[in-house]
Order: sequence, then structure tokens, then C-alpha cells
Amino acid sequence: MASKLEDLKSLLPGTSIVEPSQGGAYDKARKDTFNHDLDAFPLAIVYVRNNKDVIECVKWASSNQIPVTVAGGRHSMRCYKNDHLAIDLRHMDAVIVDAVNRTVAVQGGAKLGQVDRECSLFGMHAPFGTDPDTGVGGLTLGGGWGYLSRQYGLSIDGIVSMDVVTSKGELITTSAAVHPDLFFAMRGAGGYFGVCTLFRFRLYPVPATLSGMALYGFNEPKSLTKSYVAAMTSATRHVSGALVLGFVPDADKIRRPSATVILSYVGPSVDKGTLAIEPFKNLAGSAPLMSSVRQSTYVELQSMLGDIHSPNIGMHDKHLFLADINDEIIDTCLDMLSTLPQPTGFVAIFPFDGAIQDVPSGDTAFSHRDSNWWLIYGIEWTEISQKEPCIQWVQAGAERLKRYSQGEYTNQSHHKSAEALWGSNLDRLRKCKEIWDHGNMFGKI
Repeated sequence: MASKLEDLKSLLPGTSIVEPSQGGAYDKARKDTFNHDLDAFPLAIVYVRNNKDVIECVKWASSNQIPVTVAGGRHSMRCYKNDHLAIDLRHMDAVIVDAVNRTVAVQGGAKLGQVDRECSLFGMHAPFGTDPDTGVGGLTLGGGWGYLSRQYGLSIDGIVSMDVVTSKGELITTSAAVHPDLFFAMRGAGGYFGVCTLFRFRLYPVPATLSGMALYGFNEPKSLTKSYVAAMTSATRHVSGALVLGFVPDADKIRRPSATVILSYVGPSVDKGTLAIEPFKNLAGSAPLMSSVRQSTYVELQSMLGDIHSPNIGMHDKHLFLADINDEIIDTCLDMLSTLPQPTGFVAIFPFDGAIQDVPSGDTAFSHRDSNWWLIYGIEWTEISQKEPCIQWVQAGAERLKRYSQGEYTNQSHHKSAEALWGSNLDRLRKCKEIWDHGNMFGKI
């Protein structure tokens, strides 16, 4: 294989390629990921600079029957895999706004923070995630939820077109009118069909923003959860956010049980926003212990959770889509939190209604649009000895909650079932796979 890698290097003069023979440099490169539990040993990591580099990598991998993974923001557990060629897009991160046509062109290696900052100069944004460190590519190709999703849908719903390097090493543009079958597949299962080197998204005006967090105690967590669900269900589409049940460090850095409401309003005016978020100021008849909700910029809203994760060795989580948040689900989640192996776990509830449901489930590979809620639970660890109990906690929760689940999310850290990921769209996806990646270069679905 060493000689074959030399062939690849000859095709990419001036492009950085890191391989196992480089020892410490290789170990540093392969561990440069968000989730430090990812401990993969790729055949090589290629830090591509342009479309030509990507094409050469894919053609070389195809001729040598080497599977390929793609890394952007490196939050995904799929970005590096054992014995795969890893195409790292971090140097392809340009962001260009077309203010006249209200679109933005984003290269596949850009991160959300870069896009948000550039778009803010024009007072327009798109529904992109909640963490500025997240890669646009990975987030979008799996679906992509953001604070604007109740108004404008998922990240995939704003895609005008994509430039994709296929398994044959061909660079093509796909849209609703050009290669519509690939356009369908890329929006929700894109990581399995090619390397997206450029996205073109629609942008939406953002006239006024309110954002912040409200910290509640944990005396009546069930009542508070039910009150939050009722308030969000009744709220205008301009309101979004999440309820996070977990632990927050106090002044002495001791983690205490807490309920945190993450709140956003993006709409016509601050006055209307103040009225829209009023129900969240008194959940379950109680005022929050503290609140940071205020008028803000959209970039501040998007940066609010940028440092929410502690420095960790690893993280394990599960994402489920639910029709409702009933008493049984709340009781199960609260009981799960009471059995945590350590106080670094959480349960988060996000609204998944509004414009997300305006798009028919069959229009994109992402299929879970009849769900009203997105539930995430997970746990972090800082010592390797804590890993197994933490993973067991997540797995036990999965068994308890699976009867309520309408499906799972491709962007979660670990998943197994293709049926749970793509539901009724799976057969169509597999037919697309036969056309666009018959040899499963980008993974099997």
C-alpha cells in the first residue's frame, strides 16, 4: 500500500497527506476531532485544497478499491474510519454571499461560525445548527436543524444546488432540475453518495433577535417539562430553542441538577418578540432562578452554545424523533437522569414542527417530518475508566425509549439501523445508491 500512496502523492503535488508512517504527526491528525472517543486509523488523511484534489483522491480510491470518508468540521464519528482514505475539506472553506439573489455559496469545509459571520454583514441567514464549530457539510447532509427551522425548515430545505464529486470522480452540479435523484439522496443521506464541495443556500432576512438561557431549579422537573412543551407548541414559528435537563456547575463548581431553557426569537421586532417569549418566563408557575434572555444579534444567538461541551475524552449520544412528549416519556427521561453514572449526562428536547413539516417526507432523503419533537440524550466522560458505564447508560435509555421513537438521526454519534434513519425513503435511497455509488465507496446503507 505504501507504493500506492506514493502514486497518490504524485497526483497531488503540494497537497498535505498524513499517513501512518509519520508516527506522532499521524496520531495528532487522526485525533483532531470533536469527539475524542473516535479512535480510527485511516489509511491516510488528505488535506485537499480544491475540486481537482478531491477528484484525484476519489479516482485513486476507486482504482485501488479503497473506501472513502469525508471530514469537514470533524464532529461526525464517520469522518475517519479504519483503512479508509479520509478526504479532509478544512482548507476548502470559502463563503460568498450573493445579496441580490439572497443566496450564499459555502464550500464543504466551512464551519457554521464562518457562514454566520459573513451572512450577518448582509442581515440575512439560513437555518444552520447551534454550534459555530460544527461543519456545514456534515450538519446539512444529514438534515440540519437550527433556530430558524420552525420558520424556514431544515438546512437541506434551503439548498438551491450542490457541487458533488461522485464515486466515478466526476464533478457535477445537482439540483431539483438537474440529477433530481441525487439531489433527493444528498439531502438527508449525502455522506453516503459523494463529496459535496460546494453548497448554494437560500438566505432569509433576520430583522430582530432575542436570545438567551433561563435557568430553573429541579424541584418540579416533570411539571416544568410539560409547561415548556405546552408553551413551545403554542408559540409562533418565530420562537425556538430547547429544554435541557441535566447538571450545571454552581459557584463551587459542583454540578447540580437543573433545567435550562434555551430560548430564541427571530422575527419582525423586539416588541413582538418580547410578547412571544412571555410564556417561557413563568414555566410551571415559577420564575427562573436566573435569565440571560435579551435583545441580541443572530451571531450571538448562534454562538450561545459554542462552549457548552466540557473538554472531554469522549461522548456518546442518541437522537430520537417523537410524535409527542407525554407523561411516560418524561418519567422515563427523569428516571434515566437519576441513574446516571456521573453528572455529565443530559436530556434535551427540541421543537420539530412548523416549516419542517411543510415539506413532504418524500421530497428529501430525510424522512422524519411527521415528528413534532427531537429528543437528544447523551453523556460525556473525561477518564477512560468512565467510558463503559456511560455507554451502557445510553444503551439502556435506548431500550427504554425505542417504543416511542419514530426514527433516528444520521447526525448522531452512533447508529446502526438504516430503517430507523431513513424510514419509508430507504428503498428509494438504495435504488439511488445503485446508480451513484454501486461499489459503496462512501459506505453502505
